[in-house]
Amino acid sequence: MSVSSSLDLKDEEVPPSEPIPAAKVRAEIDQALTHLELEISADVHAKKGIEEHLAGRRALLESVRPFEGIGVPVAALTGLRTVTVFSGRLRSDPSADLAKLTDASEVIHGREAAVVLVPGSSAEEAAKVLSDHGFSEARLPPIGERPAEAMSRIRAEIEELEMKLATLNDRLDKLKARHAGFISAA
Repeated sequence: MSVSSSLDLKDEEVPPSEPIPAAKVRAEIDQALTHLELEISADVHAKKGIEEHLAGRRALLESVRPFEGIGVPVAALTGLRTVTVFSGRLRSDPSADLAKLTDASEVIHGREAAVVLVPGSSAEEAAKVLSDHGFSEARLPPIGERPAEAMSRIRAEIEELEMKLATLNDRLDKLKARHAGFISAA
């Protein structure tokens, strides 16, 4: 279907015009192609950025998941001077054995990981006790809030990024469908 029939133009409605020089047509086509390339390039670049950010958010969510259920803001567990914080997975609960070392220890269990707080002076002995209970270190995730709060926030961010990505993909698909013939002919 031609453009004139799409616009329902009748011959008598089209004003008489002079022939357009081929160089002008080529220049207009080149300009339209350049504009289209810039538009597509910007969308592809934005898509790549969103995909990278989305991958980072998903990785962060996975690093927080084991600590879900720990009701303490992670920021409160870092930078402590007199307390040593161990974070990781345990095969068994070390609370009773840690209590034999010091009455100032605490084990905070999360979904799959735990945080163990002991006085700095007992850190070496506590590490041995934790080893006996199958401790394997897992870094605290780089968040400030409680893990459950962080997970809610990160899930919302992921959902928003997925919507933006879907919109961009839809836009690129429409550009492709609309201009595929023009692009391949150019």
